[in-house]
Amino acid sequence: MYFDTAGTIRVTILCGTFPGLLTAAITNLACSVFNEHSLYFAIINVLIALCTSWTMKYRTQTGKKNIFVLCALISLISGVTGTILQWFLMNDSQFSIINRAADAFTAKTGLPSFLSIMAVNVLFNSADKIISVIIALIAIRLIPTEYIKQIKDGEWKQKPLSKEAIKDIHLKTRTNSLRNKLVITLTVAAIIPVTVMGWIGLSVNFERAKVTYTEDARNAADYIAAYIDPEKFGELIKDGKPTDEYIRLKEIMNGIKNNSHAIDNMYLIYAENGGFTCLLDLDHETAGGADDSFTETFSPYLYELQFGRKAAPVEKKERSGREVTVFSPVTDGSDNVVGFVCADVTMKFIADYDNDFFVRLLIILSAYFILTLCFGISFSGFSLVYPISSITRCTDSFIKSGGSQQETDENVRRIRSIDIRTGDELEDLYNAICLMESNTAEQVRAIRRYAEVSAKMQNGLIVTMADMVENRDSDTGAHVQ
Repeated sequence: MYFDTAGTIRVTILCGTFPGLLTAAITNLACSVFNEHSLYFAIINVLIALCTSWTMKYRTQTGKKNIFVLCALISLISGVTGTILQWFLMNDSQFSIINRAADAFTAKTGLPSFLSIMAVNVLFNSADKIISVIIALIAIRLIPTEYIKQIKDGEWKQKPLSKEAIKDIHLKTRTNSLRNKLVITLTVAAIIPVTVMGWIGLSVNFERAKVTYTEDARNAADYIAAYIDPEKFGELIKDGKPTDEYIRLKEIMNGIKNNSHAIDNMYLIYAENGGFTCLLDLDHETAGGADDSFTETFSPYLYELQFGRKAAPVEKKERSGREVTVFSPVTDGSDNVVGFVCADVTMKFIADYDNDFFVRLLIILSAYFILTLCFGISFSGFSLVYPISSITRCTDSFIKSGGSQQETDENVRRIRSIDIRTGDELEDLYNAICLMESNTAEQVRAIRRYAEVSAKMQNGLIVTMADMVENRDSDTGAHVQ
């Protein structure tokens, strides 16, 4: 039991998905100093962080039931994924106690060893993860409520939104949204360099390994060629039976082959009468016999071989994969070629190594790839999507206020209460919109005030004119009288 997920679970519940994923990745990165396989298991901690975030998001609605669901899910993830990774990396379980328990389980149930190890791993991980969840929840309980609220609100670049507001924003999000664009950009930016660098690394490693193994095979062939007595080379087989020298040579060549990862086969070719005869082939039990396939395959190089030159390694494609054949001539005292020592270098080992390396690379990078995607989602959400959506909602409400001064003033107060503080051009845009709405509201208020004053002046003028007319009429009547 490691209890290494307690911190990941606690940080995920308190701070959110991305901080939890970051904690998981850093935890395994730190543990890799003490355990070389720890990096491969980072994906498990990352999946646990995702599962914790998804489960605890609805904790207030489902209560303690979610804690039970969380324990069950992360135990299953740890047990199943951990077994697969251990089987791939070590061809067995990491701990002897699990092997013994799995053997007993297999003996009773008849299940295959792999499934038994997986079942035992899930069982052991259940205890580990339940204790980890309890530790995480106790640690959270010890933190004062006001600090928990500050921690939860720490990633917001504005006034925190309610769950209903966030849900409404997600429902109204376009398919080709800013968040999706940023996530796609980060995904492409993460995949392309890794793919290119991985391909270049595999290609360079393949070529380097091919040159190294070919040179090793060349040295082995030269060693056997120097060991062979050219005067007795054609007498390794007498009357169809191998001589003692033949048996000794075969033992030496088998020893070289068995101690080399690269050499797939070695054989001796005897040159006589313009033809070639295979005297010894490690892949065949029978001794001697014409080797027509050798003549057909290497006919373009026979000229160089016959004149004792070291022909360049010949690359050919066999059913088992690509092979490179190197030659070392056996010459007598007059530098006449009496035969060749040939060694086949298989590329299958290099290809298998490259495939293994590629799978290991994918396992390690998968955790950090998920971390990158989550960073893009989190960053775009809190720094772009939520602030822009909040501004849009307030602006729409301001436009639809219908000319009511009270609604206009309320919308100005609402957009100011958002308090966007991204520290970039978006904050400048927010401040400009706040100023624009505030100025617009003041202008509307001034216009209303001017309209009221004008109306009062108009009413006053009308009353004054009416009084003047009335006074004129009375004066005119008096004059007539």
